[in-house]
Amino acid sequence: MRAAIEQNLWSVVAVAILFGYLLLVQLFRYRRADDITSKYAFKKRPLSSMKTHEAFSIMRQLQQLEFPYAMNKARTVALLKAGGIPTMSKLFAVTGQNTRKNAGKRAVDTEILIREVQSNSHDSQRYMNSIARMNYLHARYRQAGKILDDDLLHTLGTNIVEIFNIINVSEWRQLSAVEKCAVGIFHKVLGEDMLIPYSSLPSGPDGWTDGLHFANELYEWTVGYEQRVAKPVATGDQYVRVYVDGATAALPRPFTTLLRKVIAFDLDETMRISLNLERPGVVLSLFLRSIRGLRKVLLRHLCLPRPEFLAVHNISPQANLETNMYSFDQLTLQPWYVKPNAWNIWSPKALLFQAFGGRKAGSHGDRYHPEGYDLQTIGPEPQKGKGMEEMNATVEFLKMRNTDRCPFSATGVYEYPRMVRFQVVYRPLLLAENIQVTPRNYHRPPTVLPPDGGIVYVKIHNGPTNLWDWKVTQDVADALDRIEADVSIKVAIFKSDNDKFFIAHYDLNQPGPEAPPIETQQHDLFSRILFKIAKSRVIFIAEIMGAARGLGSEFILHCDMRFAAKTAQLGQPEITVGLIPGAGGIEYLVRLVGRARALEYILSGRDVDAITAEKIGWINQSFEPMELATAVQQLARRIASFSPEALSATKQRVNSQCLPRDEDILEDVEIFSALRKNIKYSSRKL
Repeated sequence: MRAAIEQNLWSVVAVAILFGYLLLVQLFRYRRADDITSKYAFKKRPLSSMKTHEAFSIMRQLQQLEFPYAMNKARTVALLKAGGIPTMSKLFAVTGQNTRKNAGKRAVDTEILIREVQSNSHDSQRYMNSIARMNYLHARYRQAGKILDDDLLHTLGTNIVEIFNIINVSEWRQLSAVEKCAVGIFHKVLGEDMLIPYSSLPSGPDGWTDGLHFANELYEWTVGYEQRVAKPVATGDQYVRVYVDGATAALPRPFTTLLRKVIAFDLDETMRISLNLERPGVVLSLFLRSIRGLRKVLLRHLCLPRPEFLAVHNISPQANLETNMYSFDQLTLQPWYVKPNAWNIWSPKALLFQAFGGRKAGSHGDRYHPEGYDLQTIGPEPQKGKGMEEMNATVEFLKMRNTDRCPFSATGVYEYPRMVRFQVVYRPLLLAENIQVTPRNYHRPPTVLPPDGGIVYVKIHNGPTNLWDWKVTQDVADALDRIEADVSIKVAIFKSDNDKFFIAHYDLNQPGPEAPPIETQQHDLFSRILFKIAKSRVIFIAEIMGAARGLGSEFILHCDMRFAAKTAQLGQPEITVGLIPGAGGIEYLVRLVGRARALEYILSGRDVDAITAEKIGWINQSFEPMELATAVQQLARRIASFSPEALSATKQRVNSQCLPRDEDILEDVEIFSALRKNIKYSSRKL
C-alpha cells in the first residue's frame, strides 16, 4: 500500500514538473519576439523610424538565437539558386570557377563573404572590408556586362525570399512585420553598399515607405524575375553537377539522387526545373514534411528560448592570434580555412564528414589554407593580393555614409515622440541675432579620398551650416591643384559631410582660423576656383544633400553635373539683404532655366526644392537620399571607364557652345562687392 502511494506521489510530481515546464515554455517562448515588436506596437513608432543599428540588432537575434537553422539554410539555398540564372551560370563556367578543382573554394569564399556582411554591423571594419572585396571582384565583370544589375538585384532579393519562405514553412513561428522590416532595411543598405541600383523595382523612382514595403516589393520582383529568365541550360546543369553531385562522388549513385531530390524539395518549380533537379516524389515529400512538422511542434511546445551563451555564431568573432586571419569553423567536405584542432578532426560531425568522403582538417599541408582567411585577399587565386587601392577607397567611402540612420525617413533622423528638441532653421531672409556665427574650431580641410578607378571624392566640412569662408577657399583651391596634377583622375565628386547643408552660403562676417586678405584677393582666388572647375579636363559632379544656397548654389552651377537628394533645397537669397548673385548664378540660371524663371527665383529669394529644380533644369536629377550616393557613383564609374582624351575634348566642345563669359561673371563680382560696402550685417548673414 505504501509503495503504491509513493509511486502515485512520484507520478504526481513528475506530472507537475512536466506541466510546470510546459507552462514555463509557454511563458517565455515568445518573450524575445514580443520584445522585438514592443517598440512599434500600438503605433508607438512607425516602421519608417527604424534605424540601421536597430535593424542589425534584430537580424542578429534572428540569426543567432531565434532561427539559426532557417537563416543558415536560407543563405545556402540562395547561393545555390544563383546557378539557376543563365547569365550567372555562364559566368561561373567561363571564369573557370565551376570546375571540380575550383568550385569548392569558390563556394566557401562566397559563403564566407555573405556570412561576414550578414553577421557584422554596417559600421564595422569587417563588414566594410567584405563589401570592398566583393565590389572589387564584381567590378570588371559588371563593366564588361557579364554581370547584369538585375542579376545582382536578384541575388540580393533571393536572400529575402528564402529567409521569408524557409522561416514560414520550417520554423515554430512566423516573422512579424517588425522583423520583416528589419530584414528589408538590412538588405537595402547592403544593396546600396554593393552599388546595386533599385531602378527595376516598381517604387524605385519614388521610394518606399519603410523596410517592410521594400522587402515585400523586392520579394515579389525576385520571384517574377526568376519566372522570366530562369530556364534549364547546360551551364546550369554543370553548376549543379559540380556542387551537388561532386559532394557525394565517393558514395553510391543513389545517395547523389537522394541529395538532389532533398534539395529540390526546398525549391519552387521554376528554380527546380532551371537547376535540372529531379522531383522529390510523393513519399519523400511526405517524409520531409513530417520531419519538418515534428520539429516545429517540439520547438514550439517543448523548447525554451535559446540563451545568449548558446548563440550560434556564423563567423569567428576574433582573428587567430598566430596568423591574424579568421578561421572558418563550419565543416564541409573540403576543409577550407578550418583550423586543424582536435574538435575539427575528431568530433562526431567531423568524423561523419570524413565517412562521407570529406577531407580531414589540416590534410594536404597548406592546400586548404588552415591558417585562415584574410578579407582583403579572399577570392580566386589570380586575384589574390590585387585591388588593395580600390578596396581602401571603398572602405573610406563606406565610412562616410554608413552612419546610423533611418533609411526610410525623409530626413534620415526620427524624432521620438514627447521629446523636445531645439533646432536652428536656416532662413534666407533673416537669421536671429542670438544665433552665433560658425566657431573657429569647426573648420577642417576638405577630405580628398584616394582615387578609385579614376574617381576622387572631395568632402567639404566647415561648421554646422557649412559656410564658405576664406580658409575653405584656400583649401578647395589646393585640392583642385592636386586633382589637376594627378593625370589618373577623370571624375571628381564634391559632397558635404552635413546632410542638412551642402554649402549654406558665403560667410559675410568671415569667421575662421585665419584672417582673410583684402576682398579683391578673396574674390580673385574664388573666381579662379570656379573657372577651373568649369574648364578643367576633369569632370566635376556635385552630390547635393541638404541646402545649397547663394554661393553654394553658384558653386554647384559651375560643376559639370548636379545630382541632389529629393530633400535638398537650392536658392539665390542675395536679394533679401540687398545683394546680387556674385559668382555666376545669374549667367548659369538664365542658360539653364530661362530668363523668366531665373528672375522669379533670384528676385524673390525663395528656395526651390530638388524635385522642382530637376523639372526646370537647375539640377540633372533628384534621388531618394539613401540612393543618391549610389546613383552618382555608378554614373561616375561609367564616365571614368572612357578615354580621358575623349572626355576632355567633349567637355571643351560643350563648353564652347554654352559656357558664360568670364568677363560677365567678374562684372557680377564687382557689383556684389560694391553693394556689400553699403550694407551692415549686425543681424543678417547669408
